[in-house]
Parts: sequence; C-alpha cells; structure tokens
Amino acid sequence: MDIHSSSAIEVNVNDLRGKRFRTREELFEDVRSYFVSKGYAISIKNSKKNQYVTIACDRGGVYSCKSKNPLESRKRETSTRLINCPFKIQGKRKSDGLWTLDLINISHNHDASENMSGHPSCRRLTKSETSEVERLSISGIQPRNILSSLRLKNLNIQVVSKTLYNVKTKIRNEKLDGRSMIQALFEELGRSKFLYNYKHDEKGHLTHVFVAHPKSVRLSKIYRKVYVLDCTYKTNMYNKPNII
Repeated sequence: MDIHSSSAIEVNVNDLRGKRFRTREELFEDVRSYFVSKGYAISIKNSKKNQYVTIACDRGGVYSCKSKNPLESRKRETSTRLINCPFKIQGKRKSDGLWTLDLINISHNHDASENMSGHPSCRRLTKSETSEVERLSISGIQPRNILSSLRLKNLNIQVVSKTLYNVKTKIRNEKLDGRSMIQALFEELGRSKFLYNYKHDEKGHLTHVFVAHPKSVRLSKIYRKVYVLDCTYKTNMYNKPNII
C-alpha cells in the first residue's frame, strides 16, 4: 500500500461525466472498474434504496478507538489503509428511473496503487467465482490450486490465498447454520441412511466414530468370513488422523 502524499491528486473523470445508468448496481460496477483501472479502489459509504448511493475511496475515513482505556488505544503506522482520503461522488436516481453521477470531490490525498491486491474491495469474488471455489473445495482441491485455476480464467483477478480461506469459512458457516460440525455430520449421516455409532469419554468429548454405508452393511451380512480394511490415513501436526 502506498504512503499518502500531502498534495491532492485529482483524477481525470471526463469519461464519467454525463453518463446515465439503468440501475444502481450498474452505476457502481462501472465506476468501480473505471477507478480500479487508474489505481484507486472505491466502496459504497452509504445509500438509500432507489434514491441515492454515496461512493468514497476505500482509504477514506479514520480509525476510531472503541476502548475506554486510553492505554489500549489503537496505534497505527503512517502506512495504514485509512488516511481520510476526501474523494467522494454520489449517484442519484432521476424521475425517469435512470441514475446519474454527481462528482462531489474527485481528488485523492495519496498516489495510485500499482498492485490492487492490497485493497480488500478488489479481492472480492464474483458470484460465479464463489461458486467455483465452493465446487473445487468440495472436490478436495487445495486453496493454492484453486487460486491457480481462478487466475487462469481471469488474468486480472486480485484474489489472494486469505480470500479463499475466508470464502471457505463463510460457506462452511452457512452450511452449518449454527450447528457444530459433529451435529451437522450426524444429521447428514441420518438423512443419507448411513449406519453410525460413536463413543465419548466421561467429559463428553467424542473419542470414536463408526460409519458404514448401507451397501457395506448388506455385503458384510452376505460375506461374513473375509474383511478387507484400508487403514491408510494422513496425520496432522499433532500426529492425529487428518480427516479431509
């Protein structure tokens, strides 16, 4: 991230003047793409449905300390992201239903960024990219390989590994819907008609889980004399079985 300069830097926005948009989303995406191409990231500061949307630089504003203890005040370096950049434009919906731009302040108090991956708003995935991350994650593909796949499809993507881990965490939490992972597992096994059993210690901690597919149960009843067990597994840093 660039350290801000003391002088204001005004961006040439002639291509945006007088433009009209069908929807608020179309306005924001067009403006966002325009400024990203010039090395500046923007975000929505506030809006009111079907009336207006205020767009600011993602380096606008300042950090505020929420702690009541002055000794715990957040100390930031001069290279912090929020530096109270004054840039601000507003989109308004007219009586004909179209949206127009009001260029309130088109100057920045910092230089353009050469690498846009330093801006959180530029690392967001589209809906189709999020679906692709979910599909590949379910297939057991490692995040680094998922990242390579996304970059092959979009050379301008600014996603980093942390973005993928955040998306995977969000998807997992949505699927769990407030349940623990063990609760979700047992409910899914029950819906799928799997046979399962478990043991726990005196503190209630899970120690053993047995799972069998219905077809395996039928085969075990037919062929009772010979069993073939595949006991190969990976271990984690604690030398415990790593369940993928």
